[in-house]
Amino acid sequence: MKILRNDRKVIKPYELDILIPDLNLAFEFNGTYWHSDEVVRANKPSFPSSKAFDDFKKTECAKQGIKLFFVREKPWTENREKEVKRVEKIVRAALKKAA
Repeated sequence: MKILRNDRKVIKPYELDILIPDLNLAFEFNGTYWHSDEVVRANKPSFPSSKAFDDFKKTECAKQGIKLFFVREKPWTENREKEVKRVEKIVRAALKKAA
């Protein structure tokens, strides 16, 4: 199974951190700084907030049948084990559905 990193083909020119094409699954790892409203507005003026940009990416992925999930820095650093289990659960469900 292929796992692509930093894919810019699905929602050009924007990036998906991790894409698993065979499962129609993608993950974004949103760091607190780079995905803050201020930084998003400065780098992507057409998006008024980080949430607006995330919603756009999720919608564009959905149009292509891809489910996009977000992993946020704060929950990741506060309880990494819980977040890893959440991601594993998502991947397992997608594997089961694909079988």
